[in-house]
Amino acid sequence: MKRFSTHNAFLKGTQGAEWLYRADVQRLLAALAEPGDEARIVGGAVRDTLLQRPVSDIDIAATALPEQVMERAARHGFHAVPLGIEFGTVLLVGKQRRFQVTTLRADMATDGRHARVAFCRDWQQDAARRDFTVNALYVDKDGRLYDYTGGLADLENGIVRFIGDAAERIKEDYLRILRFFRFYALLGRGRPDRRAIMAIAALKEGLGQLAAERIWDELKKLLAMPAPYRSLLWLRSCGALDLILPESSKWGLDILPGLIADEPAAAKGGPATAQPDSMLRLMALVPPQPERVAGLAKRLRLSGREKRRLESWAAGAPIAPDISEAGLRQRLYLAGRGPIAGKRQNSGHSGRGAALPPGRQAVLDTLRLARAAAAVYRKPEDYQHYTRLLTQAENEEEPRFPLSGADMAAAGLRGAAIGRALQRLEALWLQSGFRLDKQALLARLQDNQP
Repeated sequence: MKRFSTHNAFLKGTQGAEWLYRADVQRLLAALAEPGDEARIVGGAVRDTLLQRPVSDIDIAATALPEQVMERAARHGFHAVPLGIEFGTVLLVGKQRRFQVTTLRADMATDGRHARVAFCRDWQQDAARRDFTVNALYVDKDGRLYDYTGGLADLENGIVRFIGDAAERIKEDYLRILRFFRFYALLGRGRPDRRAIMAIAALKEGLGQLAAERIWDELKKLLAMPAPYRSLLWLRSCGALDLILPESSKWGLDILPGLIADEPAAAKGGPATAQPDSMLRLMALVPPQPERVAGLAKRLRLSGREKRRLESWAAGAPIAPDISEAGLRQRLYLAGRGPIAGKRQNSGHSGRGAALPPGRQAVLDTLRLARAAAAVYRKPEDYQHYTRLLTQAENEEEPRFPLSGADMAAAGLRGAAIGRALQRLEALWLQSGFRLDKQALLARLQDNQP
């Protein structure tokens, strides 16, 4: 990684730092730094620029009080939203982007979830109350970098370290346990910080104080990291993974590396499929047992879509590597009959961006996990079979049953007889491998008229 000086680290022309010199960013920083005050970019935008990663959110720390932030921003064309004004945070909405501005503060008291704060004007004090050294880097509008906690050196050396005493930082918000492992997955090299691991192991029970939504949101972010495997191993070794995901305790993490290794191949379909699939990775960590999966979904308060996908996968039967193409085609058809959003979809593409019925998605998930297991357990023939089956499943057009209730009515059937006839003819159609067309099926209607 390129080493940056703490002086003018973000000079114009620095690769990836162009966002700092955009007109709206400069205008806002100047507005918040009216006589007697100062404003600086802090956290992720600074860290990611130093890592030459794309910058998304821009957070600002300011000495001005929240009411002053809102008044000054409004005068310069920004819409102010008091997002968490009691904690000093204001959301500012401009024409091109949003900014989160927080007044410098010190945490006065915490209960592991919420903090009582006092506003201050001391940048060192503001840095001291943040979580990790790599997130306590500031840059002003002229590109000068301010590092009060050694975050720059830690960033260069791949170290994720709590600021000050690790136990105290964790007690302020127990979610920092999971955040530590997420940032370790993103930035860490070598073994994680020993003091952090010791503090996490001692304080892991504090995770029980957190809302389920916060735990799932952070776990999902960890699972979506490019390489979360080492973090999950350490999370387990600390005893924290079993607390938040007890379903994984006797299942293991073995197939996750195989799943991750296969993701570049799965991403060939285009940008929409290139992002890590956190739900599929979750499935790699838990057994496909409907009752346990239903309990997981309820405990972590998964969304309706997440719950349906997870439960459909757990309810499905395993797929043997030697299943025939016709057998898989029939399995896909039957799985695809499930409703989605109240209306059946009929799409030949199964990319992650497509709206698939949960049952059809479950077939794809089952095949991807089976292929990953074959890779990890060194079964090359099974791996090749599952690769072929997955290609078929991803690209196969879903067959349409040629008949409808209107066809049955036209043939003279009424009431419940229509449903019975359709059911019988569809079974014949499936047995034929979808080869019987409409005329052939209508001819069969007379064979065994109810």
